[in-house]
Amino acid sequence: MKHTVPLIETVRSHIPRNRHAILDVLSDYSLEKIGHEKWILQDIKNAGYDADSVCSGVPAAATEELLAYAYDYVVRENPLGFFGMVYVIERTGTGLAALAVEKLMVSLDLPKKCFSYLLSHGSSDTDDVDMFKMLMTQITDPSEQEAIIHVAKRMYSLYGAIFESIAQKTGFEVQV
Repeated sequence: MKHTVPLIETVRSHIPRNRHAILDVLSDYSLEKIGHEKWILQDIKNAGYDADSVCSGVPAAATEELLAYAYDYVVRENPLGFFGMVYVIERTGTGLAALAVEKLMVSLDLPKKCFSYLLSHGSSDTDDVDMFKMLMTQITDPSEQEAIIHVAKRMYSLYGAIFESIAQKTGFEVQV
């Protein structure tokens, strides 16, 4: 989560200034994401873990690969490809958050207060999905559409690899 806002700002810096609708959506999206990492860290603390060590720790290779790909594509290829990542993460979040929390609570024997971020985002992220749908109707250039689709396809496998790495580290079985 600590890369969400910097990545959005990188995208914004590569979008032409005359693309007002896209820039406005990215501004709103960035503002909405500010502070989410603190929320997640509080959930980690509520679960009895050291949130500071999470912040200062080295991310899993799968996480680094996803971030490196996202930054690289935005800068090197097409900044609108970022919306492929948004699609995957927002759709996956809205579809799986509640289901994942139920299973995690039982298997890890943790209370609901350890999942406030996931529980709030399962339903509230439908607004982000609606924003995404509205914005995609405004992107009519075939090369921009292809960039978004291309990144979405890559993100499914990269995002899935993150869940697989969590499963390997924790022994928690994850169906991807």
